Amino acid sequence: MSINHAVTRSSRVRNRGYCTGEGEGLIRRQLNADGGPLIPAAETPAQLELEADLLLAFDDLLRRMRRRQGDSHLGSVLDGVLLGRRLCIDVRADAACLILSHCLPRVVAGYVIGIPGLRPIADGNRLDLRSVDPCGLTSAVVRLRKVDRRSLPAPDTPWSCHRGVLHDAELASIGCRRPRPVELMSAVLRRLMLWRAATRLTIEIVADSALRIRWLLGPPAHAVADVFNESCCAPAGITAVPGQRGVNIQSLLVASSANRLSVLDEPDAAWLAISRSFDQISAAGIGLASVWEQQEMRDALSNRDVSQIYRLLRRRSVSQRQIAALTGQSQSEVSEILKGRQVMARDVLARIADGLGIPWSYMGLAYEEVDPMRVEDEAVQRRRLLAHAAAVTGAATGFPWQLAVVNQVDAADLVRRATRYLAPNGPAE
Repeated sequence: MSINHAVTRSSRVRNRGYCTGEGEGLIRRQLNADGGPLIPAAETPAQLELEADLLLAFDDLLRRMRRRQGDSHLGSVLDGVLLGRRLCIDVRADAACLILSHCLPRVVAGYVIGIPGLRPIADGNRLDLRSVDPCGLTSAVVRLRKVDRRSLPAPDTPWSCHRGVLHDAELASIGCRRPRPVELMSAVLRRLMLWRAATRLTIEIVADSALRIRWLLGPPAHAVADVFNESCCAPAGITAVPGQRGVNIQSLLVASSANRLSVLDEPDAAWLAISRSFDQISAAGIGLASVWEQQEMRDALSNRDVSQIYRLLRRRSVSQRQIAALTGQSQSEVSEILKGRQVMARDVLARIADGLGIPWSYMGLAYEEVDPMRVEDEAVQRRRLLAHAAAVTGAATGFPWQLAVVNQVDAADLVRRATRYLAPNGPAE
């Protein structure tokens, strides 16, 4: 893949920071010391496997947090992904124990919960997660920063009793693991902070060879697809097809691609849309959970008086920009509503409730009436994938029609065989 040399080094550094959450100074030091591609890929199969396991562990953690605490954005768990000779992940201090409890293996009724073969090695305020192979050798490492020994769960698990060898249940779990697209999963993990402002982030394995990512709020799907397909941060050999359900529910289908178009121009509009999505993080952290319980607010919610809801939020110093970022509305639209414009459409009311974290029952919205997380129609996804595959293969060969047909057959089979998510270490929840 060739990169447009008109793209300045500073903009490339900034764009990598959007993908990883790293500071620009740290990125420059790493590039000067190590060289190589802007976003390096995992170098060994074992490292790919470990990063794929961590991606699924983070997905499972966010699902559990959503059930227990309501919507949580990715930025409430991770601060960044640091790239270099060793992959490092900056973990939020208050999320360290939860992350380790989901990653470190434990045996329940003969089955492994967590990542089999994972062993923690603490060193000051950082902790190395080492993947041990059946011979007892370290095959891959990911470092968690801002984590120390005190964050480790109770030491009655394989990682504490079998540090140099694998438990029998771990060997069995590794032996029966289903095929999965580890290259795709590693590439997504190394760009995971693109979704730092997203809530309801879910990552599903499709037909053992592709990924479907869905999220609420956060960056537009078409912008993320442009980053994966056309930017200086695009992973090699991967194509992404955007989808959308309603205004705020986004989806992305990520699959391998043998051919790729050269990057002629950096997708500046995509990077701008992604940077604007980060405003939702500060808005999501303003602590509104208690506001919905106040009597004046409950009255406004029961009446579906969005103008009054916004006025009460403004009294709590929530800016129009923050409201707009959370609800997916423009700032001018929020201003009009504050001036008295009524909101009647159910889908808009549902989007506002989701964005602000309002329980639907408070606004009398029945879940069966509006289901914003409903899967996009399979035929639509298939058409999107086939169209994109045809465009890529057609541009890369002198016989576009013949190669496009072959790739369409493969792509159609991929989508047709799509199955529900199955965790590698046990049944999905």
